[in-house]
Amino acid sequence: MNRVVFVVVHTENRAESEVDETIARYRQIFLDMEPVSGQEAMDKAILVILPDVSEEDAPRMVDETHRRLKSDFVDSGLMIGKFHPRSEQGGLHNPGFRPLRSPVPLLAIRHMVDSDLPFLNRVDDPTQDRIRFLESYGQRFDGAEPSRWSEKARAALEKNRLAQEREQ
Repeated sequence: MNRVVFVVVHTENRAESEVDETIARYRQIFLDMEPVSGQEAMDKAILVILPDVSEEDAPRMVDETHRRLKSDFVDSGLMIGKFHPRSEQGGLHNPGFRPLRSPVPLLAIRHMVDSDLPFLNRVDDPTQDRIRFLESYGQRFDGAEPSRWSEKARAALEKNRLAQEREQ
């Protein structure tokens, strides 16, 4: 059973912190939303539509909101994706492809899957954030059936820890 829930969050005349708090509440709502376990739980998502965000403001508003909330979502075993009309983020295998472009600004919430590793080890995230994301990834998939991502995740975590040590 696939389950996608659409919610609208108005941002006009609201403080950044108030918008963050509103969107952050959907993390727990998602975790409590049926189904809560088993394979069917992986087939659900919440799309948070941001209709008040203009195309011009979308890169700042959506990207920055995503940046501020990402850690808490990842710590919960979730991914939060950012989509808007001006997204310049290229695809993993084709930098000319813009998979995060959407005609309407939105944030997408879903469970983390093993193939999310490249999104948790992005060089545009600070090293300490990458370490935190990779540790959350490891906790989520520790003891799971080994996948092609398992060894890459361990190697990425070690590389980021070494980089952090060099920075200090």
